[in-house]
Amino acid sequence: MERTMSVEEKIRRAEEIYARRKEGNQRKTATVTINKKENKKDIKLFKKMIIQILISLSIYLVIYIIQNNNYIFSEDFLKKTNETRAANGVAPVTLDYDLSIVATMRTFELTYGNTLSHTRPDGQRFYTILKEYGFKAGYLNGTKHYGENMAYWQNTDASAYTALISSSGHKQNILDTRWKKMGVGTFTFYGRRYWIQLFTT
Repeated sequence: MERTMSVEEKIRRAEEIYARRKEGNQRKTATVTINKKENKKDIKLFKKMIIQILISLSIYLVIYIIQNNNYIFSEDFLKKTNETRAANGVAPVTLDYDLSIVATMRTFELTYGNTLSHTRPDGQRFYTILKEYGFKAGYLNGTKHYGENMAYWQNTDASAYTALISSSGHKQNILDTRWKKMGVGTFTFYGRRYWIQLFTT
């Protein structure tokens, strides 16, 4: 003989079933939330790893280009720069290899960014690339820690330097007594050559 459940028992049974289902759903929701957080964390780590790889490859590419091609004419520019400084009673600057790499990367920005400007393709000022590579850039106690000269569409290093020294603003940069280090890079793109000369304290 089947036992007939009272109304109270039916209500209690229904509440128990609802409570079990609710607990199960909460567990599923918690598991999904944890999985989502872990997936987001994995995606962030993956993106960070890709960015680091791309940066490393870019640096290695620049170094390879510099070592295997005549993209940097540092000695010639260094010699002419220090001759100009000496003639004006200013102490010489030393060539900084790392700064020359940064200068070369700036010439790349001029070409693929299609902009002949001290502003980078992403809209930032040129000195932000110095910060990215650990050089002092900006103002500290009213003192400027960077300088950039740009020459383009010249045929030789000599003509590029002549163009710079013929400009009052560029010449002022070359003769600035605050500069201690110099880097220079040049790159040819579709038959046009671009030069960047960077200075730091």
